[in-house]
Amino acid sequence: MSQQTKCGSFFKVVFFAFFVLFDILKVYYILTGVIMTNVKINDPWFESLYKAEFNSSPIKFLETFKSLLADRNQREKKIVSLLKQYEKSEMSVGKIAEELDIDRDKVLSLMERHNIYLVDYDLTTENKTIEKYLVN
Repeated sequence: MSQQTKCGSFFKVVFFAFFVLFDILKVYYILTGVIMTNVKINDPWFESLYKAEFNSSPIKFLETFKSLLADRNQREKKIVSLLKQYEKSEMSVGKIAEELDIDRDKVLSLMERHNIYLVDYDLTTENKTIEKYLVN
């Protein structure tokens, strides 16, 4: 499964999770061990997704949701690790793109989101040179 498919599925499940969250909380299944057998869903799209993907099973839904969050957490850790390697000049942007199976532009977007710049350049020397020529 490609990363885009996983990401799309992740957001569908997250959106769905917020939709049924109150019904799940009513059950207190985690604290009491009571298993929920029925979830009321008012939207036909969500209902078909819940039936098709989770067989109307709240336990399967919760396990899938937990798994997706764990996968996303692992991916984010991998991204941070690769970006740190880039900062130390141990990895190139192209290699990061290859490792994450995304294009170079998306890597640059990730770098921007994590405040890592493609070119790390100190302008102090250039400013001194400019000031020197402006004075003369």
